[in-house]
Amino acid sequence: MSTSIKLNIFDGVTPMLDEIVKLNYGSAREALSIAGDILRKNARNEMKRSSHHWEQEWVNGKHRIWKRKDLRELGLRKSSKGGMANPDSMSNFITSYMGNKSTTVVVGGAHRDANMVMYRDGKPSGSIKLKGISKATQAILNKLNSGEINEYYTRNGSDASAQRFSNARYVGYKFMEKGYASSKSAIEDAMTNTYSKILGRAVDRANVHVREVKFA
Repeated sequence: MSTSIKLNIFDGVTPMLDEIVKLNYGSAREALSIAGDILRKNARNEMKRSSHHWEQEWVNGKHRIWKRKDLRELGLRKSSKGGMANPDSMSNFITSYMGNKSTTVVVGGAHRDANMVMYRDGKPSGSIKLKGISKATQAILNKLNSGEINEYYTRNGSDASAQRFSNARYVGYKFMEKGYASSKSAIEDAMTNTYSKILGRAVDRANVHVREVKFA
C-alpha cells in the first residue's frame, strides 16, 4: 500500500468537487488546496503521536540501531554528526502537492521541486515554493505507515546492522489513514463552504426578474 492519499478518491467529496469545477475551476483548486493542508497537518500530528522502541545513533561513521525499553516518538531523525538532524522528524516530509494544471491533490507522496500556484476567491494569488520529496524518502514514509518496503527503500547503515534486519517484519503505524479519518469532516466543510460561496456569487451576478402576483 502506498503512503500517499489522493483526495479525488474521497467518495463523499467527489460529487461536490465536480460541481465546483463546473462553476469555477479556480475555486475548485482553492478548495483542494485547503483540503490537502488539513490532511497534511493531521497526518503529521498522527505520526508524532505514534511511538516505538527503536533507537539509532552514528558511531565512528557507522549507523547503529538497537531496541530500548522506553518509548520514543516515531520518525525522529539523527544526524551523522551527532544530535538531531534537520528537519528532526520524518513527519516534515509529509507534504500536500497539487500540479498547476490538476484537480488532484496528493498528500504524503513523492514529487519534484515546485512553484505551486495559490488561489484566493477563485483567482490566482501568487505561488509558494515546495521542496521536492524523493522516491527514497517517500519509501521511508511508506515503510513507517504500512510496514511494507518497496523498490525505492534503502538501508543506511553498516553491513552488520543491515543484515540483522534483512528478514525483518515492520509495524505499520497507519498515521496517514488516521489523519485521513480525522480530516473528513473538516474537508467536507471546506468543500461545502466553497460551493456555497461560489454558488452565491453566481446567483448575485444573474439577472433576476421579479414578477408580482396578486391573489384575490
